[in-house]
Amino acid sequence: LSDSNGGSNNTIIKNCINVSYFWNGIELDHSHNNTLINVTVSSNNFKGIHIDDSSNNTLINITANENWIAIELFYGSSNTTIKNANITKNDTTADYEQNMGLMVYGFSLEEFVHNIDTSNTVNGKAIQYFDGTYRSCPDNQTLDYNTSASFVGLVGCDNITINNTYVNDQILLAYTNNSLVNNSMANCSYVGLNLYSSYYNNITSFSGLGNMDAGILFWYSLYNIITNTTVSNNSGDGIEFYSSSYNELTNITANNNSYGVAFYSCNNSTLTNITTNNNFGGLLFCDSSSNNITNLNSSGNERGIWIEDESYYNIIKDSWIENSTGYGIRFEHSGSDYPQNNTIYNNYFNNTVNFNSTSDQNTNYWNTTLNCSAGPNI
Repeated sequence: LSDSNGGSNNTIIKNCINVSYFWNGIELDHSHNNTLINVTVSSNNFKGIHIDDSSNNTLINITANENWIAIELFYGSSNTTIKNANITKNDTTADYEQNMGLMVYGFSLEEFVHNIDTSNTVNGKAIQYFDGTYRSCPDNQTLDYNTSASFVGLVGCDNITINNTYVNDQILLAYTNNSLVNNSMANCSYVGLNLYSSYYNNITSFSGLGNMDAGILFWYSLYNIITNTTVSNNSGDGIEFYSSSYNELTNITANNNSYGVAFYSCNNSTLTNITTNNNFGGLLFCDSSSNNITNLNSSGNERGIWIEDESYYNIIKDSWIENSTGYGIRFEHSGSDYPQNNTIYNNYFNNTVNFNSTSDQNTNYWNTTLNCSAGPNI
């Protein structure tokens, strides 16, 4: 249904028992106030039901089996009602076999507001979605679902603890602040833990394994603390930041991902005790400045550290970068954007190619003033 074709609003689609083997089974694009009832979407190559820039739609009695993403509420969509959706997906960690049950995006708080109750399940486990409108936020409470929830979404909430919760779909924090995710896990999904415009949260003892994209993804999320966390075997990056500054990472293990930890347009974050092994890249800074890295242990990655474009004044010190199959550290530019004024000192590089740069026009610094009282320098 698309408004460019006419007749896309106030439509009922019902009793479709086998919409299968398409790219998207059912797609609503700029289409509003439609109802899907008693519909089965199975084995579609991309999405079972894709709703894009469409609001006030209703999905009732939906069966979605083995789609790459079962139900996706994309940007510009709001006030979707979903009742009695029965979603099944693959939960293995094998490459290319993971599926996503429910995916929710938004550019604003209102776009995350949906009426999604616990009658909806993924692999028999309830979706717990608190949007603050249809279902009140459990502010100042502790949510301890153990293995009973498939998806936990907090929208516009404050001061909530998610504790001992092991989901098979996703944990979502959108416009949610001052909250804690503790001793929890999100595996075999698209993104394990997704934070969007969420500030001052604490993530500790979290595990994001075998996801199709990132283990943890931050969008426009500042002043968060991530500690004692493992992100491994994800097809995308282990931990990925977009326009998310002033975050603090300590005691992170990121193995067998695309990049272990990746920053895109992010500044002023602190990384301490980071282990990145056997990734495509250990650490990436793209258009990211004034970040401080101490005690990075990077081994067996193709790229130990990758710094590109307008990345300025980053500090990398007291770290071990070794056994990289490509480069220990590489500076890359595009056009006139050069990484400049980064300081790399007191590190141990032991790689076939320790250093590589696409240009000799970028000025960076490889030592600092010796401070004898602080201990030996390398």
